[in-house]
Amino acid sequence: MPASASLVVTGTGTEYSVSAALPATYDEAGFDALVFTVVAEVISIPSVGPVFEQVDHKALDRRNVVKRKGSVDYGSTDLGLGWSPTDAGQVLLIAGTDGANVDLVYSHKIAYPTGDIKYFTSQIFSYTTEVADTDSIIGSTVSISLDNSIVDKAAP
Repeated sequence: MPASASLVVTGTGTEYSVSAALPATYDEAGFDALVFTVVAEVISIPSVGPVFEQVDHKALDRRNVVKRKGSVDYGSTDLGLGWSPTDAGQVLLIAGTDGANVDLVYSHKIAYPTGDIKYFTSQIFSYTTEVADTDSIIGSTVSISLDNSIVDKAAP
């Protein structure tokens, strides 16, 4: 059997951006109309996406358990950053945590090197700073919790 080329790509070139504005419509066109600010020094964007509660039904007249989807949670994640508190994107995240924009819902954009984009909305729940040791970069962790579905935009 001949070997086939893999279609996977590295994360190099992925950009995470935020906007303190919400889209006029919750779709690709609405998010495309926003002005986003790139967040510098992002080192990790863990998984986000819908997770449904499992609802079980156990009728007395049969043994099998019927399973259905219940409520959906679009996820929470902790973004890893190199600490850069004067970067315009990180300034927005700090303001959304405990600053001027503490109660705002932000728009978020993840642009992949393939040209694909994910849009979503969330408040900023934390922005923490950590110093591990003398041989490490000062880091930050930003916690976000999605409050709506993810809008996927395919590469052109």
